[in-house]
Parts: sequence; C-alpha cells; structure tokens
Amino acid sequence: MIKIKAYAKINYRLNVLGKRPDGYHEVETYMQAIDLYDDVSICCEDGGDGLVIDLAPGREDLPSDSGNLAYRAAVKMHETFHQSRSEKISIEVVKRIPVAAGLAGGSADAAAVINGLAALWGIENDPELLAAAAKLGADVPFCVSAQQGNFAAIGTGTGADLTPASPRRYKILLSTPDITVPTKAVYGELKPEDYAEAFTGFGNHLQAPSLRLFPGIEDVMEAHRRLPGRIVTQLSGSGPSVFSLFEPDGEISDYSTISTRYFTVLTETKIETMENIMLKIKGSTITSDGESEEKEELVEFITEGTLQHRGGMTRISYPESEISGMAGCTTSLIITPEKVLMKRAGGEGTATEMEFQKGKRMDGVYETPYGSMGLEILTNDIVRKNRSRSQTPESLSIDYSVSLAGQAQWRQRLDIEIMKSN
Repeated sequence: MIKIKAYAKINYRLNVLGKRPDGYHEVETYMQAIDLYDDVSICCEDGGDGLVIDLAPGREDLPSDSGNLAYRAAVKMHETFHQSRSEKISIEVVKRIPVAAGLAGGSADAAAVINGLAALWGIENDPELLAAAAKLGADVPFCVSAQQGNFAAIGTGTGADLTPASPRRYKILLSTPDITVPTKAVYGELKPEDYAEAFTGFGNHLQAPSLRLFPGIEDVMEAHRRLPGRIVTQLSGSGPSVFSLFEPDGEISDYSTISTRYFTVLTETKIETMENIMLKIKGSTITSDGESEEKEELVEFITEGTLQHRGGMTRISYPESEISGMAGCTTSLIITPEKVLMKRAGGEGTATEMEFQKGKRMDGVYETPYGSMGLEILTNDIVRKNRSRSQTPESLSIDYSVSLAGQAQWRQRLDIEIMKSN
C-alpha cells in the first residue's frame, strides 16, 4: 500500500483566449499547489477476474463507481499498463478539500491514484503517465506534477500543457460557500467582453460570469476584501471558492465572521518538500604526474541523506563517510536545470565550494585551517536522470577536471544514485 498527499490548487491567473474547434476553451493559467490536501491510500493485488476496483471516496455523498474521477483514474491506468492482468485496486480517500469548489480536489485524488499505481508498478518514469492524466481532465496533469514536487506551473491549451513556473510564498485564507457551481455553466455564460483583455498578474476571466450566475459568491468576496493586509482577493477556477493572499510573515486579523458563515481554511502555498533518501555514492579520481601512467582510485559507499525542493531547485545533502576520507563532512548538492553547486563543510575545518556547468570553467575555493586555495574546475559532462515528468533526480553524474594554481591536478567522476528511504 502507498499513501499520497493530494494537494489542492489555486489559480493566480486564468486567461481565456478563445474557443477551440473541439468545443473546449483555450486558456493560459498560472497555478500553484496549496497545503490543503486529501490523503489517498492505494493498494493493488493480483488475482480475481479482470479488474475490480474498491473505492472508499471519503464522503457519503460522493460516488464510489465510475462517477468518481479517482475510480476512472484506476480504470485508465489498468487499461494503459495492465490490460491483460486480473487485479484488484483498492483506494481509500480521506477528504479535506471541498468538493466541486474550483480547487481541483477530484483531479488531485485522480492524480494520486496515477502516482500511487505508478509507484507500486515501478513505472514512475513512463512518459504515458501524463498522457493518461490528460485524458481524465485538464487539471489532472498539474496535480500529478504537483504531487511529484513541481508545485507551480503555467498551463496552456485546455490547461493540461504544463511549463514549470516559480512557486510563490503566501499565506492563504480560503473560503468556500455552500454553492454548487457547474464549470460548464460558467463557460457557457462567458461573454467576449469578459476576456477582452488578458491578465498579466492576478486575475480570472471566469470570475465575472460565475458572479453573474451565482451572486451569493460576491458576499464572500466582500467579506474577504474587508480584511486588512490582503494582497489580492479572487475566485479560484470557476468557483465558488474565494481566496485572499497575504505576505508569508504577515498577520491576518480576526476572520471569525467569515469562518462562521463559510467553510474557511487558513493555509499556505506549497513551496518545498523534504524527504529522507538513500544514496549510493561512487567516486573515481584519476591522477597523473605527467610522466607515469594515470592512477585511478575508486570509492563507493551507501549513506542516508535528504532531498529538498524549493522552486526549480533541488537540494541533496548527505554525510560523507570514512571510506571517502572526509568523515565529519556534509556534502550538499544544489541542482538547477543549468548547473550544480557542490558545498562541503565540516571535518577538520575544511570547506569546499565548486560549481559545475557543462563545458565551462569555474573558479572554486578550498578552505583549510591553514588558508584558502583557489581551484579551477572544468566540467566535462553532467548527466541527470529525473523521475518521470518531475524535477526530482533519480541519478546524477558529474565528470570534471580540477587545476590548482593553473596546473592540472586530477580528473574526477561522481556518480550518485538516489533511492527512496525505507
């Protein structure tokens, strides 16, 4: 069994660009996951006759059959990857996200089923996962990606074509009135003047038609607007949920008059995650004095570490081993799409900082108790393999040459395999 946090999302910006030939609308939307989530537990057992799905949806008023998007996600995964097998998929949802509220709660649960089954079946890297997600709904691909640590994205097309974006840090006051808002009806109410001008910051083209159809939402928005210190108040998706953003360290005054009338949550945006990992470290150092044959030294060890996401950056930290000759040191790798920064500190007062960018020479520094030594690093190659559609690395290899005082000293290769901790 595997348990996954299915995060809700909000739309900072939702631009409607026009209607597509297939009847859907072309949109451009800036989305971010928030720290409000359902817990989704998934189990898969071989046997039986064909496919059996046992879904506990978390609320009595929610369907446990094909009327539930999580159920349809299990069917889609089975049809895509296990069609010839007989199996039972069990899904249990603990609901916290309001239903049909413009927060992608159903899409998040479906995404959790996709990610959970992918982990159980060992297919996290299969490129068909996001394609399967897109067939279930426009928000499902983003929810799949958010559960993998990519907490913000720009969605285009129907919203399912994703480009990573920088997550923002805010406190959020979120209120959901007891109003049912069919998304199809809101799009049907949409008029050309509602989307005549595109938003570049905050804004939502679905807000005006939603308020025309359901004027009761305006009462929620007006209550939010009276709160001091808010940055913006707007509708999420087609509604009816209303959110206000505040500075991360700001104070939010008494909002009890809101929380007594509507379901209200004080939460924050998702920025980073930290998970415990196991790392298999392999280092090889090749030295030569220019006259004799090259000598290669190999070091290999397994250690525990942590993996942390923040925006488009991944940070891996681990303690060095006596085997590496750097016992007492902690190595941190800050990984971005363009480069890798290595920092080592601890031990007997030594510190190293090196930057790697393929094909480029960079200056580094090696601090010792006796002073600093300048390093010149030439990165020969960087190979990074990520988990499917994720910024989370599965492995990282760095091949580099080091010179001291302009003289070539050694060539080193660092291979790191990242595994989930038991």
